[in-house]
Amino acid sequence: MKLFIQGMGIFCAFTVMALPPTEIIDTSVSNTNKDVEIKARDRSAVNTGIQARGALIKDSSLENRFSGVVNARGNSMVNTGIKADGANIKNSKIKTETSADISAENAIVNTGVDASEIRNSEINVKYKGSIDAAGSTVKAGSVEGQINNKKINTNVNENITAIGKNLKIGTVSGGDGRPSSFEGRDGLDFSRSGKGAGGASIGNVEVQSNVTREVNTSVGTTNPVDGLKTRHLSKVYAEEGGVDPSGTKHVYVTAKQKEKAKKTGGSVGDTTVGPGDYKIKKVNTFVE
Repeated sequence: MKLFIQGMGIFCAFTVMALPPTEIIDTSVSNTNKDVEIKARDRSAVNTGIQARGALIKDSSLENRFSGVVNARGNSMVNTGIKADGANIKNSKIKTETSADISAENAIVNTGVDASEIRNSEINVKYKGSIDAAGSTVKAGSVEGQINNKKINTNVNENITAIGKNLKIGTVSGGDGRPSSFEGRDGLDFSRSGKGAGGASIGNVEVQSNVTREVNTSVGTTNPVDGLKTRHLSKVYAEEGGVDPSGTKHVYVTAKQKEKAKKTGGSVGDTTVGPGDYKIKKVNTFVE
């Protein structure tokens, strides 16, 4: 299947549309798009995923699978995941699996889960493929929204092209006792056959404590204010592991550290909050 969109067109295929006050209760929704080629140009909007904006979703299952090629240009937006901003999701299972080669220039591509509030639900997001991005935001395998009283935000705006294998950058995983879980360790897995070491891990956060309520991760973004603040506080509280008196842990990764990890492997800027850690209430990570 090939989709070519140009101009201001909006294309929705195999999509569940849910606008207020739509309710999805005790329902199973499955959406699969296989071997799809998407070409979006000139401010186009393409949705091949599940869209459930503003809906009440309870005791249900949402599953979305996508495989193919995404080529987005010229301020276009492409969603191949689950978009449920404004929705209230309770006691449900959410799963997205994406296997795609993504090329984006001045565009936004989302393959993960975008939701406002998710409670007592199981979230499983996986991404596998390659990403070549310039001046774009590519959210691959990310989860955004309030999840089981944990505010989790990941923003990856990273130019990744022909790098080493198995790079994980800016992923978030969490869930005390695993009632609500995001398998972030598989969330952003860029597999390229080019040269370079594998296993690089940069700016990832894993939360196992129910004390930690908020996680903010920024990678390759252009907000210098947040970066300067995080860098300063990480130095000030270095002897305390970057944790300030309010319980916020500040982690800063320089561009030099990031590039070294991408080339040679290893990890930098990763944080794990164990189940017995009652000190860290919030984690702020900034990767240049």
